[in-house]
Amino acid sequence: MVYELLYLTPLLEREPERIAIRDAVTKQIQTAGGAVVTTREIARQRLSYPIRKQQAGEYTLVEFTAPGTELGLLERELRLRADILRLLVTKKIEKARVVGMELEAKERAKEQVEAAKAVVAERAAETTVAATAASPQAIEDLDKKLEEILGKEMV
Repeated sequence: MVYELLYLTPLLEREPERIAIRDAVTKQIQTAGGAVVTTREIARQRLSYPIRKQQAGEYTLVEFTAPGTELGLLERELRLRADILRLLVTKKIEKARVVGMELEAKERAKEQVEAAKAVVAERAAETTVAATAASPQAIEDLDKKLEEILGKEMV
């Protein structure tokens, strides 16, 4: 089963400390019989209220696979760590990824439509410029034809 772990750590400026926390979380997932798929640092953010006297924190998202029987034990062990302020483990829903991909496809389609409209507008502008440049001659030709037609009918 695929799970997502979102955890909050104190805002640490030194990269080795962040890497150490990330490696420790990965190691605990592996000892629980799981395997880490991806790890992403999502955001550094000021907290709405202090948590364990910390005013800012860093959110990290870990996608991993693990047996469901070991999930409770893993979560308990992670909650006991002093360097993790908060955490949330959820089952990853693949449908959300599909919906996200559909939304991205719709956005790309909208962008393509807008680009096509821009190209059509440019071509229309070019043809109107060409038509207005040729219009004095065209008007004279139309006047001559009208005179010929009306002249024949008048007689």
